[in-house]
Amino acid sequence: NTASLIGDGDNVLGSASATVEVNCYTPSITKGNDSLAFVRTSEWTIEKSVSPESHDLFVGDSADSVWTISVDETETDSDFVATGTITVYNPNPSQALEVTISHTGPDADGSTLIAPAAIGNTSGSASVVWTRSDVGAVVGETLNNTASFALFGIDYAGYVDYSYSLDDASFVNPEVAVADNRNSELSKSGITGDASWTYIETFSCGDSAEHTNVASLTGDAGAELGTASATVEVNCYTPSITKTATDFAYTRTFDWDITKTVDVASHEMTVGGSATSNYSVAVTKDAGTDSGFVAGGVITVSNPHPTATLVATLSDPGAVLGTTAISVAPNGSQAITWSREDGDVNPGSAINSASFAAFGITYGDDVTYSYGEPTELIDDSIVVSDTNTAFGNDQTVSAGSAWNYP
Repeated sequence: NTASLIGDGDNVLGSASATVEVNCYTPSITKGNDSLAFVRTSEWTIEKSVSPESHDLFVGDSADSVWTISVDETETDSDFVATGTITVYNPNPSQALEVTISHTGPDADGSTLIAPAAIGNTSGSASVVWTRSDVGAVVGETLNNTASFALFGIDYAGYVDYSYSLDDASFVNPEVAVADNRNSELSKSGITGDASWTYIETFSCGDSAEHTNVASLTGDAGAELGTASATVEVNCYTPSITKTATDFAYTRTFDWDITKTVDVASHEMTVGGSATSNYSVAVTKDAGTDSGFVAGGVITVSNPHPTATLVATLSDPGAVLGTTAISVAPNGSQAITWSREDGDVNPGSAINSASFAAFGITYGDDVTYSYGEPTELIDDSIVVSDTNTAFGNDQTVSAGSAWNYP
C-alpha cells in the first residue's frame, strides 16, 4: 500500500509505502480403509430317501433298494463391517485447525478433530478411526464412503471406495460331514457345497421288518445341524402246502369150495325094488384175498403273496399227480390230485409226502393213512345149484352152508 505527498502544482513532495503479505493455506481431509470383515454362514439341509420304499417278497427271495442322501448348502453373508482412518491435514504454520467431521459411518460422525499448526515442512494432522456397518452389502460390490468438514464456507471431503471379497470373510460351517447309521459307504466328510450320493442295499426276506436308515449332518466342532431318515418296509410271504388222503380203494376176492357126498353109494336089489341114498352138499368160503390197494387225495398249495404268482414244481415220490406244475395266482391256491398204488398187500399205516422248493426253501407236508373196508368184493356170494331135483331150487349164499336130501 503506497501513500504520496502532493504539493502546489501537483508536485509530489514525497511518498511512503507498506506491504501486507497474505499467505493462504488450504486444509485437506483423507479417508482410508484399513480393514474389511464379514461373516459367511452356510445353512445346510439334509434329505434321505430310498427307492423302492417297500418290497413284497417270498421268504428266501431278495430285492434291492437304492438309498440316496442329498445335502444342500445356502450361503448367507452378514455382519459387514468396514474400518479405517480419517485424517485432517493443516498446512497453517501458526494456527491450529479445529473441525467437526461429518461421516457416513456412525463411529466417526460428529467427531471433533484439532489439527495442530504445521511445523517446518510437515503439516499438522489429526486422525480418527471410523467404523461402518454395511447392512445388506454384497460381496464384490463397490461401496463409497465419504468424510467431510466445512471451514469458512468451504467444504472439504475425503472419499474411499472399497468392496468386500472372500479374503475378508469369516466362515461358519463352510464344510460338513454326514454320518450314516446303516452303512459306512453312505458316510462322508469334507463336504463343501451341494452334494448327493447313493448306495444299493440288498434285502433278503426272512421275517417281515422295517429297516430305517438315519443320516446325521454335523458342522463346525461336530455341532449337529440336522438329521434325515428313510425306511424300507420288507413284507415276507410264506407259501404253504397241505396234503390230504380222502380216497381209498382195494378189492377183496373170496374163494369157495364145494363138496358133495352120498351115504350109500351102491345098492343091490331085485328089479322092481327100491332103496334110498342120502346126499350131502356143503360149501365153504375163505376169508378173502385183498389186492389192488390204491390211495388218493388232494394236495393244496397256497400263495399269500398279494401281487406275485408262485411258480414251482411239485414232487411226490411214488404218487401219480394230476400235474407237477405249480402256478398259483396272488392270494390264491391250487388243488392237485394225487394217487398211489400200494400193491396187493395192505400197507397198514402208510405215509406219503409232497413237496416243492421256492427261493431255496423246501415246503412239504406228510399224510398218514390206512385202508378201511374194501371198495370191491368179488364172489362175496355164490349160487349153488344141483342137477338132482330133490335139491330143489338154486340157493344163493354168502357164507358157508350145507344141504342134505334123500
